[in-house]
Amino acid sequence: MALLSWLQIKIAKELIESPMSLQELSKAIGENPLDIEKALKDMVALKLVTEKSDMFYISEEIKKELLNKRELTQQEKPKTEIQAYIEVKGLNKKAALKQMKEIEKAIKAQNAFVLYSSNIIEPEKQGDFYIGHLDITIGFKSLTSLVQFMYLYGPSVVEVIKPPKAEFTAFDLQEALNQMAEFIFKYNVYLEKNLRKADIERFYASLLQKQNF
Repeated sequence: MALLSWLQIKIAKELIESPMSLQELSKAIGENPLDIEKALKDMVALKLVTEKSDMFYISEEIKKELLNKRELTQQEKPKTEIQAYIEVKGLNKKAALKQMKEIEKAIKAQNAFVLYSSNIIEPEKQGDFYIGHLDITIGFKSLTSLVQFMYLYGPSVVEVIKPPKAEFTAFDLQEALNQMAEFIFKYNVYLEKNLRKADIERFYASLLQKQNF
């Protein structure tokens, strides 16, 4: 498969089901229509997508590759297994417990995750909040699904149970890095909209200092 950006991969996955217009893709993906239009033009130039009457069609070659990968992912057993602690904060004990149960339910609903065990640790009052933890053992079928879990659920502590040594294909690594790039890009946009420039600079300086960069 050609080297695609994270946005082009999202476009390709949407077009697997049926051809779509630019407006339909923008609504389905939730990204800037101008960015989607540029990504589509590049895909058309590479003959990965064709355009007919303002509708975009994915090439049969790319469609076949993506469908095969989807089928393999659904059949695969987890390659990576971790124990993770997800911290939850609520204004009261009931709210914290409800949030932990909702997180547990959302994780169970993910096809790319396999939840082996889950333990809700009762919230305790700390200052003005009730803080509890969801202690889970979970498996991932791909590196991309592991990246998604880390960004979406933000565990405070992670321990790798297996494998002792991991190997990934170039395509798996590419997909995971593109997923990371997408999350980081969206976080940066949010920070720029909601924080002053001086606050952002202090935040990044703090991150770099902690990482000894």
